Amino acid sequence: MFNAKTQDTKLKNDPSTKLSRRTFVGGMIATAATATQTCVASPVDARSAKPSPQWIDAHVHVWTADTDKYPISPHFSKSDMQPKSFTAEQLFSHCRPAGVERIVLIQMSFYEYDHAYMLDVMRANPGVFSGVALIDHHRPDIVQQMKSLAK
Repeated sequence: MFNAKTQDTKLKNDPSTKLSRRTFVGGMIATAATATQTCVASPVDARSAKPSPQWIDAHVHVWTADTDKYPISPHFSKSDMQPKSFTAEQLFSHCRPAGVERIVLIQMSFYEYDHAYMLDVMRANPGVFSGVALIDHHRPDIVQQMKSLAK
């Protein structure tokens, strides 16, 4: 008949079942290394069977020369816009060859609190861009504006 209490006592006293600190730490390091490799593995490009990097550019400003559709702030002039534009298309010509697939847009100062251009770029390229907005903290409707921008 199996007696769990007796079996437990036998295992505790058997030197072959003791786990040394060195063995425990070594096992934990191996487990962590395996988990890390699994988590950071890149997706595989089916054509080449090689991992493809997925880079993120975390700080990019975009703006257009079309100041009729996207007027700049009265605190700036067109001469401040140097170069005169850096559109999403211009950005893609730089980032795509480098493997950049995701981009965080930062509101361009020329537009101050008018986020129309940045939001239009984001809407035209779903899944590519995230955005960082400028908020006029003196506005009486600040809470509503933040909720609107979060959508």
